[in-house]
Amino acid sequence: MRSQSGSTRRAWDATANKTTGSLWKPRLMQHFKTERSPVRRASDLAITAAHWLFASHFMRFAVVGTGGFTVDESMLALFHYGLGIDPYTSRAMSIAIGATFTWWGNRTLTFRAHAARGSVGAIIREWAQFMAANAVGALVNYGIYFVLVTWGTGVLRNPLIATIAGVAVGLFFNFTLSKHLVFRATSPKRLDVPRSEKI
Repeated sequence: MRSQSGSTRRAWDATANKTTGSLWKPRLMQHFKTERSPVRRASDLAITAAHWLFASHFMRFAVVGTGGFTVDESMLALFHYGLGIDPYTSRAMSIAIGATFTWWGNRTLTFRAHAARGSVGAIIREWAQFMAANAVGALVNYGIYFVLVTWGTGVLRNPLIATIAGVAVGLFFNFTLSKHLVFRATSPKRLDVPRSEKI
């Protein structure tokens, strides 16, 4: 029985290494049901879910954005409720701080392979490009916030609730512009081969 179980596991591992997409997932779930203990199944499922999550640029962007949102909301609460600054100025400052955190998270996690390296100047230029590219999303974000805080009714007028709506809409603008304008992949330089060396 043990040898059969071992051969089954080895056969599954060999198949899993060659299989991707829709064929990989059913085999993985079948493996969880038949080969592992409940604790191991839960652990493997969590690892697989994390692997799938971080394989997607957009999902990593969303995870970083969640962190940026937390920073944004925290700064808004500090400025408005803690320091007594008006909700409009507080929001403008919290957006800038949250965006800076998001830039750092994206260069570290989401688009790490394309992040600026080397001089401080290159990193500062990348930050400036990120802020400029995300200005569209920030304006949409702030616009929704402004409308809800100014003319919203009930709980929608709460600055913290209005921020959630603004961030949700601005996320899609920010991802698209960040991917294509700031952290875009650079194509290798074309080498001109002299005609005499061409075959």
